[in-house]
Amino acid sequence: MENKPLKDLTEFYFGEENPVYYKSHQEQIGSWVRFVDMLLAALLIRKQNGEILLSVPGEREDAFVALEKIESADYVIPEFTEIMEKIFECGAELYDDGVVLPLNDLILKLRLNPFEIFCVVLAFAVERDRKYEAVFNVLGSSSEIKKPTLGLAYELFSMVVSLDYGEAFFFSHCHSNCSKFLFESFADKPEQSRLAKPLSLNKMALYYLADTKLPFDEIPAFCEFFPAASMNEEVLCHEDEINICTALINSEFSLGSGKQTCLLNLHGPDGSGRRFILRKACADLSLDVIVADCTAFLKMPLYDMRKQAGMLAGYSILSGAVLCLNEFNITRENQDIAREMLKFLSQSMSFTAIISNTRMIVPPPDTCVYHGFEVKSTSFEEQRGLWNYFANVGGYTFNDDVDIEKVISTFDLPAGHIKDVLQLAQIQAAVNEGVITHRNICDAIREKNRVEISAFAELMRTEFTWGDLVLGEESVNMLQKVCNRVLYKRVVNDKWGMGRKLPYGRGLSVVLYGPPGTGKTMAAQVIANEIGRDIYRIDLSRMISKYIGETEKNLGEVFDAAQNVNAVLFFDEADALFTKRTEVKEARDKYANTETSYLLQKIEAYNGITVLATNNASNFDVAFKRRINYFVNIEMPNPEERLKLWQSLITEKMPLDDSVNISALARKFELSGSEIKSALIEAAYAAAAGNSRITQEMLLTAISDEYKKSGRIIFKQDMR
Repeated sequence: MENKPLKDLTEFYFGEENPVYYKSHQEQIGSWVRFVDMLLAALLIRKQNGEILLSVPGEREDAFVALEKIESADYVIPEFTEIMEKIFECGAELYDDGVVLPLNDLILKLRLNPFEIFCVVLAFAVERDRKYEAVFNVLGSSSEIKKPTLGLAYELFSMVVSLDYGEAFFFSHCHSNCSKFLFESFADKPEQSRLAKPLSLNKMALYYLADTKLPFDEIPAFCEFFPAASMNEEVLCHEDEINICTALINSEFSLGSGKQTCLLNLHGPDGSGRRFILRKACADLSLDVIVADCTAFLKMPLYDMRKQAGMLAGYSILSGAVLCLNEFNITRENQDIAREMLKFLSQSMSFTAIISNTRMIVPPPDTCVYHGFEVKSTSFEEQRGLWNYFANVGGYTFNDDVDIEKVISTFDLPAGHIKDVLQLAQIQAAVNEGVITHRNICDAIREKNRVEISAFAELMRTEFTWGDLVLGEESVNMLQKVCNRVLYKRVVNDKWGMGRKLPYGRGLSVVLYGPPGTGKTMAAQVIANEIGRDIYRIDLSRMISKYIGETEKNLGEVFDAAQNVNAVLFFDEADALFTKRTEVKEARDKYANTETSYLLQKIEAYNGITVLATNNASNFDVAFKRRINYFVNIEMPNPEERLKLWQSLITEKMPLDDSVNISALARKFELSGSEIKSALIEAAYAAAAGNSRITQEMLLTAISDEYKKSGRIIFKQDMR
């Protein structure tokens, strides 16, 4: 027997429609919205057993339909199922090969099932017409309900397809792409039951369904959107890496294809061009890029991370842009949240780019294919091209003392830092009519690289020069060799090809050994000043820990932070860490040896300069000495050197008495440079307190005090 009310209902909404395909997005959405209206009308009739007035959209928006209760033996109504299938068939046929219907695109990219599609359309219908608010008031248990709930969607769609409650439960737990990327979070109101959760589309989904450009200006503050068209920089380096990335992205980037997730990890030092390589490769494929700064991302609570990651993944999927996790540097502290982020993205994305300083220490999820390669530093020729290019583009003028090849040899600058260094140098050159000097460039590089390495490191002054250093000829020659190793590294390694023979450990390590006060610290400062680097003193007293593994952690923190800043690391009084590895007689000996071995590895891997100062070089074992580039003996000064030290420390304004004989003082008393300075300062204060000139007697008394400090004896005849 024919069900007349049901026939009237289906004919009222779809009797005049018989399209083969949809010509526009509005036509397709219009069919889906009428389908929603039809189901709402049927449900209202079922619930109220009487006459219901329901306004109808479209050409007959002022019309009303009066229907009696629909009788059906089964809850699923086959006529409704047929209509939905017809809507799907029309959507599958394209009016024009060049037309992409947003809803079809959404279905393909997010792999939406029929129930999810219906939830999207139901939630979108509410945003188009406020008439639904009255309907939800009737169907809901509260007059305040203004949006459909998951329970209502489940009940409506059950008239079309036989549903398992598990589908709604899976949807409400944000396990599906639809709920993760298109809807506001279901966890925001924990007091509500799952089926009572409102279906509310997020702004990104609304823009997409309205066939409007996505609001990239509203992505989180720690993210940045780079259109492919904005990538117009000239390629001056890393051409091979760009070609490799382009081929890989072209092969793997296929959103919504169901392939395994691909993780592309570009790792290397800051400024090495990792992000440039990715953006250029994507631009060659006409792909936009969304870059997320993971410095903030990896510090978020788990819930916030998932919410933000879902938003970014949604933007990436819907816009077809590549998602890039920038500064994805995993540590012990953030490795759990990093692992969860990778797991979350691998469930939804087919491709994610990762930029980090080192290769990822957290293994990727099993569902991922990992591709990682190191972005190495640029060659000598590439750096020269970069310096010349940015100088010409910026219109900078160099002074005659600027030798770009020498700058390149001295400073192993990442490609991304050169432009910034020139801008800083130009600011400093303002006092010189805008002409950039060699000193301007060196100071700019220092400023660019200067960072707070860690709580264990202190930035030292580097004002001392070779003229301040009073050492024997052999020691000075060795220190000059150390400087030459830095100043001409690019020439030897790149121009002459020796770099290919040194795949590991291109840094420089130096041990300065000698008695206390002989000038080891000053020698380290002179080295730093000569090569134009900052120098950091490492506080070993705070670094060494009694807790197992903590010392290694502290050492790793210092070396990792200093890796890319062109700095000199100065370990003063290094005997505590760099002594002979002991025989293992107790547990502590075993871990002390582990700490020393770990430090040797970090020194070898460090690309900068490590200077170790010790009072006794005999404490170092053979294996340690083999890994150190230079051992420089800073001896006690001889009489001639002591005289130079006295002369260099006495200023022109010091009121010296005629009795002062510094030649006799230098000849009689074996003092280090530090002791001479202390004695002179003590005598100066004695003279200032007595409002007199500095006498020989004051200096002898001060020297006597210095002897007593070190437990030495001074003879009476020497005090004359």
